[in-house]
Amino acid sequence: MNWQTINGAGNTTVIKNMAGGPASIATPKFLNEFLLQFVKQCNKYYKATDDIPFTYRELQMHSVMLPAMDRVSDAAFVEQPIKKDGRAGRLDYLVLSGNLVYLIELKHGWMAHKTNKVTVSVQNKWTNAVNSLKQINWKDAFELYPAIKTVAKISLMVTPMYSESKHPEKLRNQSYSLNTIYKKYDDFGKHLNPKPHWTGIWAGNEELTKAKSLSDGRYQCYPAVALIAHIDGQTRR
Repeated sequence: MNWQTINGAGNTTVIKNMAGGPASIATPKFLNEFLLQFVKQCNKYYKATDDIPFTYRELQMHSVMLPAMDRVSDAAFVEQPIKKDGRAGRLDYLVLSGNLVYLIELKHGWMAHKTNKVTVSVQNKWTNAVNSLKQINWKDAFELYPAIKTVAKISLMVTPMYSESKHPEKLRNQSYSLNTIYKKYDDFGKHLNPKPHWTGIWAGNEELTKAKSLSDGRYQCYPAVALIAHIDGQTRR
């Protein structure tokens, strides 16, 4: 466990479980770079709005995901038309980087700090993302751009950790150590099916983790968020 301090934003670390194969080196490197830009974009968004963008679902996530992807690629496209099972479909993100293309399906899930269990809803989203990318034929992917040598399919789930209470002081008095955050996300990933190949964790600073009031009288805080990825790669034959 090696945490990196991001000035003014907290700390990041990565859990890797990537076997060899096509894109097994380039894709984790791309995701490492993307994690840093994701943190910077979220922090910029928070400073401007006093709101935390990663607590919203997929459609609202574009406001930080796309700028972050653009900073680590040659070109990034959102809602890219592409064939799925031979029929017209769409892809959340298509990212070009050198002679690689990343096909990315985005989902948003939650992990409770208290239990860190994979709920049925989260597992279904994860399964849907992986299956959606399986519907894209490798031949169709390579035909998108003639210079492509490698295609990587990335199922990516943005997963905030949350604590909640009717009493905000309970949240303020709770401790969220880096070691505990790491262990909870590591255990969470082991219970996803299929298991992720890469998990990037961002433990926010005190400002980002302060309690937020909800419309029903509860309070929540978000001590960390993880980008959880399943990767499948193929090299042009």
